[in-house]
Amino acid sequence: MKKPVIFFTIASNRYKEYSDKMVKSLMKVTDLPIKIFNQGDIDRANEAGYYSSWYSFFGAELAKEYDLVIQIDADSIILSSLDELLENNYEVGSTLANYPTSAGVYLPDVPTNKYLNCGLVASRSERFWNLWKLNNLRYMDHYKYGEQDVMNIMLAYNDFN
Repeated sequence: MKKPVIFFTIASNRYKEYSDKMVKSLMKVTDLPIKIFNQGDIDRANEAGYYSSWYSFFGAELAKEYDLVIQIDADSIILSSLDELLENNYEVGSTLANYPTSAGVYLPDVPTNKYLNCGLVASRSERFWNLWKLNNLRYMDHYKYGEQDVMNIMLAYNDFN
């Protein structure tokens, strides 16, 4: 039986200071566990071929053990309750990017106003994490925003709730 929920972040040596602040803010609103993947973990993912597609790589690892896996960027700050994220019934959750078209975000099958940002990705689906990981390995080098574009295209063509 899987454990209920885990948060994770990725903190390279360059982002360690930011991740400490993010974790501190997260701990003010929840006592749920958080896993911090550090530079050694990043190096391990890179050696496996997952350069810059670490969200899906580590999310897929954690999804083997947890029902709900939530990735939060190391440079984020949590300012309010996460109840909506923790309690709603969904397979995949994220935040809207709301990039203007001038930022160069354009995917033919993903309307700009529905384009999601990878700063926060939550999923109750091990299938999602594994599919995203596989698609990143195959396709992320073809897109301007790599892992984020791959996630958006993948969600546009799959039946995730």
